[in-house]
Amino acid sequence: MLLPPPSGGRQLPENVSLAADATALRSVLARAGLTPAESTERGAISPDEMNRLADGMTVLVSCWD
Repeated sequence: MLLPPPSGGRQLPENVSLAADATALRSVLARAGLTPAESTERGAISPDEMNRLADGMTVLVSCWD
């Protein structure tokens, strides 16, 4: 799930990112000896569809009280 940047004075800790681009992910996988398969699906999807597809492979992480 993609969230808007925090407001109201709350900030993520230094050096914390919310997403990595495909190039960075491919590099990490290559160093681990893995080759990612490219998707055959193309085109835009709605935020609701993205949430449905990501369900079960994401977790909620809280960085502040």
